[in-house]
Amino acid sequence: MQTNLEYYKIFYYVSKYNSISLAAEALSISQPAVSQAVKHLESDLSCALFVRTSKGVRLTKEGGLLAEYVRKGYETILTGEKKLSEMLNLDAGEICVGAGRCAGAQAEPFPLQSGREPPHPVV
Repeated sequence: MQTNLEYYKIFYYVSKYNSISLAAEALSISQPAVSQAVKHLESDLSCALFVRTSKGVRLTKEGGLLAEYVRKGYETILTGEKKLSEMLNLDAGEICVGAGRCAGAQAEPFPLQSGREPPHPVV
């Protein structure tokens, strides 16, 4: 199956808000684009994922099953992006310090408690 992953992202937001218009607003795309993506996903999966109501949409039994997995996957991706951003901005990660045997014997140890703030508050 070659379903566009963007459809799953849109499905995630529609199922989260139970609304095509709120999902469109959250994604900064038009309502017709959201409706079209949902229709494509329903077509690709050969089942209805939502029941349209006067107040928005609600998940079908099949849609509820899929939403459970899509939510876990999408939120895992968002967490991964956040962790990567933290690492790249030096907000998280680890520092490895090592020295050869000779270098350690002849150099003074780095003063860890020098009384001044480290150059980065997390270090």
